[in-house]
Amino acid sequence: NAVAEVWGDLAARHGGTFEVGRFGRERVVLTHRGWTLTLEKYVVQAGTAPLVYTRVRALYAGARELKAKVRPRNWLDNVLRAFGYGRRLPIRRALLERYVVKGSPPARLPSFFSPELSDALLQGSDLHLEVDRAPRKDRRRLGDDTGEVACRTSGVILDPVRLDAMIDVAQAALDALHRIGEAADPEGGAAFGD
Repeated sequence: NAVAEVWGDLAARHGGTFEVGRFGRERVVLTHRGWTLTLEKYVVQAGTAPLVYTRVRALYAGARELKAKVRPRNWLDNVLRAFGYGRRLPIRRALLERYVVKGSPPARLPSFFSPELSDALLQGSDLHLEVDRAPRKDRRRLGDDTGEVACRTSGVILDPVRLDAMIDVAQAALDALHRIGEAADPEGGAAFGD
C-alpha cells in the first residue's frame, strides 16, 4: 500500500505515528508544541461523484473571534480584482497574488499572517487553509472555545514535499494563533494577551 509506505515514512520523520483505524482509515498523528495534528484522507459526496481530500487538522483551545480562509486564486478572482472587487489587506503581496484571503475581524488578519505562515503557504501548492470554530461534536466534547486549523488539498497526496508543506502550514498557523492570543498554550498556560 503506497499510502502506508509514504505516510509511515512521514510519521517516522516527524516523530509521529502511522495508524490504521476503523474501516481501514489511515492517518498520521503527530504533535507540535503540545498540539495534536492529524493527517488524514476524507471523502465528500458531490452529487454522485466522491471527492477525496487530504488534510492536516488540529484542534486548539481558547478560540475567540478570528476566522480565516485561504484558497488558491483562480482566473475569475483575477477578473474580479481587475474590476476592483475584493478588499485589499495589508498582507504580503506574494501571498495575495497566489491566494484569496478572507476572514474576520479584518483588523486581526495582518497579525495572524506572520512571515512564517506566509512562507509556509507560499511553499505549498493548491493548499486551502481554514481557521474557524471546531465542529459541534468537538466543541461538545472539548468545550465551546475549541477552534480548528485545517489545511487541505484535493486528492490523496503521496508526495513527501507536499505533505511536509501541509504540516508546515498547520504548525505555522497554530504558532501564529498562539502568538496573537487566539489559541491557549497547549501545555496548560493562558493564551498570550490574557
